[in-house]
Amino acid sequence: MDGHTLVRWIEGADDIFEAFEGRGDIYETCRNWIEEWFQCRKFCVKEKDKRKLEKEFLEQFKSTLEITINRIRDEDRRSEVKETFLRSMELLIEKIPENSCKLTFAFAPYLISWNIRRFIEYFRNPIWFENLEVDKNSEESLVEYFSKLNEYFNEDLIEIIGGLRQKNIFDSDIEEETIRILYEGLNEKLKSLGIRNDEPVGVIKVLHILSPHYFPLIDNPIARSLAISNVFRSFTLEKENSKKKGRKHVYRICGSTIVCSRTITIYNAKVKLNVDSYIKYMKEIQQIFQRNRDSIEYLEKKSNKSFLKLLDQAFYIRYSIDIARRLKPTDSS
Repeated sequence: MDGHTLVRWIEGADDIFEAFEGRGDIYETCRNWIEEWFQCRKFCVKEKDKRKLEKEFLEQFKSTLEITINRIRDEDRRSEVKETFLRSMELLIEKIPENSCKLTFAFAPYLISWNIRRFIEYFRNPIWFENLEVDKNSEESLVEYFSKLNEYFNEDLIEIIGGLRQKNIFDSDIEEETIRILYEGLNEKLKSLGIRNDEPVGVIKVLHILSPHYFPLIDNPIARSLAISNVFRSFTLEKENSKKKGRKHVYRICGSTIVCSRTITIYNAKVKLNVDSYIKYMKEIQQIFQRNRDSIEYLEKKSNKSFLKLLDQAFYIRYSIDIARRLKPTDSS
């Protein structure tokens, strides 16, 4: 991909992302808190941050939860999980300022909102509440989760992460041994606090927000789509001859209008997302986009976002987000 095409693609995706997600997205706020925490071992929740959390973020979180939680078919169970999740999220938001010495509270809203399906699974599963030693209807669950997670980040680990925060994926070697230590250790911690399953998406999201210029974002839908389209060779499907799941619209910006440019086939297949495939993915990103450094620097300066965040947005728009569903209220008005 030449630099001009890359810029147009990334800028178009960023416009769509901001239109649908930007108002309530808490990513930048959490990134700023983490930056401050690494400087002072504490972050400050400003008044504008509180307003963002209590209004735009919480409003968008409720909307996303409403859509996502419909996967629970039993209406009574769905209502119970939704109510407990919301009460727990509201308490977490309230408690963030008094936990500003804890690194994990700096990225808590981001991790929950960007991994909401997994947290719904937590709230559905009694194992999660047992691991946290709280009642299944307790609103303390999220506060307790991030408090226990914070215990994992000891001084030795903070020093390693602090070093990686100074690195850029395009200027640095891929430190495989260090990445494995961080990935596998964090995976075991999230696994023990969660529902005793591997947590590749959660691990990757945490690593990225702690070092946004070094660790790329990836999730299962994007990894699966990249494997199917053969864009990247990092990921392999567990079922080569998987069944077609349906069709999905792909959108692009045309002037000031969002238009459907094409449709792609969605497959019901699992992808192997683990530390080995993640390291391969890092190397492929480095190799594919290394020649576009001037364009990358331009994009980062213009957007005030890391290229790895912008790239994830572009893949998210292309492979993950269901824009058609979000456009329906506008079309019917």
